[in-house]
Amino acid sequence: MNEFLISNSMIHAELFMAVMVLLTIVEGVLLKYMNPILWGIITFVGAGYLLIIGFPVEQHHLFQGALFINQLTQISKLLVLLAASMVLIMAHKYNKLHQIPALEFTIVTIISVLGMVVLISANHFLVLYLGLEMMSLGLYILAAIDRKSPQSAEAGLKYFITGSLSSAVLLYGTSLLYGFTGNLEFGAVSEFLLVQQGQNMGVGMAMLMIMIAMAFKISAVPFHQWTPDVYDGAPTPVVALFATAAKVAAIIIFIRLLFIPLVALSESWKIYLQIMAGLSMLWGAIAGLKQDNIKRLLGYSSIMNMGYIIGTISTTTTESISSVLLFLTIYTFTNIGLFSLLPLLRINGAYIQRVSDLRGLAKDHPRYALGLMILLFSIIGIPPLGGFIGKLFLLNSMVAVQLLHIAFILVLSSVIAAYFYLRIIRTIYFEENDDKFEQTTDCWNKIILLVMVILILVFIGLASPVVQYISTLQLGFGVE
Repeated sequence: MNEFLISNSMIHAELFMAVMVLLTIVEGVLLKYMNPILWGIITFVGAGYLLIIGFPVEQHHLFQGALFINQLTQISKLLVLLAASMVLIMAHKYNKLHQIPALEFTIVTIISVLGMVVLISANHFLVLYLGLEMMSLGLYILAAIDRKSPQSAEAGLKYFITGSLSSAVLLYGTSLLYGFTGNLEFGAVSEFLLVQQGQNMGVGMAMLMIMIAMAFKISAVPFHQWTPDVYDGAPTPVVALFATAAKVAAIIIFIRLLFIPLVALSESWKIYLQIMAGLSMLWGAIAGLKQDNIKRLLGYSSIMNMGYIIGTISTTTTESISSVLLFLTIYTFTNIGLFSLLPLLRINGAYIQRVSDLRGLAKDHPRYALGLMILLFSIIGIPPLGGFIGKLFLLNSMVAVQLLHIAFILVLSSVIAAYFYLRIIRTIYFEENDDKFEQTTDCWNKIILLVMVILILVFIGLASPVVQYISTLQLGFGVE
């Protein structure tokens, strides 16, 4: 009983979010005094505040090892909550224009983000599955929530089918692992495999299936097919949630899976990771060359960036995880900025969809054009912007362990991808459009865009203290 109470005292943020889901339903159905979006923002800000005041000095195993909390998990949760808050702010005006019900959108978003938060702290394969499904089921609904859009329905169906397949693969891999180890708690599985000092075919198959399931969630090649279609069809704020909060949660739990229960198999999984990383980087860059649809292009960009992260994880050093966390932070800021800009750009009452629609943006909205150019330069990795700092640390992690072939592919894919990013900039500044961009009154999206651009610009000055702080975080891995 005492352990139960102590465990509950360490998950105030999660409990607060669960209570707020119920209160949002009651308020939205019965009282209707407050905008549901505002309830969602209060939920995420409140949960973030609880995480900050309860920030752990030491690591803790809760509920007999079902959950794990340390500095890495809490920082990751804060990043997820920040991204989710920005998504709700973006969705306020967008939902009104597309007649998307705000109450349902907010409730499903809170539930999905609660799943992400649980997923990050999972220390048991059943808790991992519950968190993953809570996150995924919410995302399936959000992808198809624009009921007047056939593309949204198609995106939701495609994401549901591929997500269900990955969940089945994860369950089968988990059952195999349980059959061979007799346990599902991360630490116990790790100890068993380390004592065995090797692997048999069954354990190897379980590891491969778990990796495949997680590769689906992070859009790594060759399990990426759903990504461009879902990005294209889903509502823009929902795509922002896919590209930021969901990616952060999936990457962090993937890292924890590899470095805790599967650490004894690192000589095997690092080879698979390097193959996926190389394919993801090259395919994301090459496939993006022919894309004219902006959201599909950002989908391929996401695939490529996941390749960067996977390649860094394959170094199997804990120092590389600090580089990944730094890159994830910059990646999140950049994507929030990009997706906050898209709803601001409309021509003849319709949102822009193609790169060619951006012609004349510099003339009609020079500030938007400048912000977009800065964000794209950051993704390319132009110094001294934040994206350059992130890629530099990833490269340093690879070179430090002589992973030169992956570092070379990272540089090569960045050079290839620079073409389609620069093509957007050329379209903005050097091509003209007969139709004029509309003047928008969505001040919140403008504020988000401004803040993210400033963060990307000043990150060169913040890099040293941020890197120093990240390097001191307790990662909670047995290989530290």
